[in-house]
Amino acid sequence: MEILYRRSALLNVDQYDEFRRKCGYEPMGHEILAAIAVRLQAVRTWEEITAPVYRVRNEVLPVKRLLVPVRSKQFKAYVRPGPEPGIIAVTHIRHPAQRPIE
Repeated sequence: MEILYRRSALLNVDQYDEFRRKCGYEPMGHEILAAIAVRLQAVRTWEEITAPVYRVRNEVLPVKRLLVPVRSKQFKAYVRPGPEPGIIAVTHIRHPAQRPIE
């Protein structure tokens, strides 16, 4: 399974890291991306992901919201089918306290 991180997902992680730096904490973006990769390694296709399907405004394809544990927090990773079979695209990554994209 190949994972494609969309620009918006990487921007979400960068913004969260910047927020943590301003608060005096160390960034943890690499840990978040690694946890998402571990969570998605067990599946072969988007259909095998056990999560509810969401219809999100401004998104053509449906997305699924995964809860990914990182340092005792449940980050929300929104994934959708990739451009080719065997690819999963991560579109957004949210901190538990952030508003969901629905």
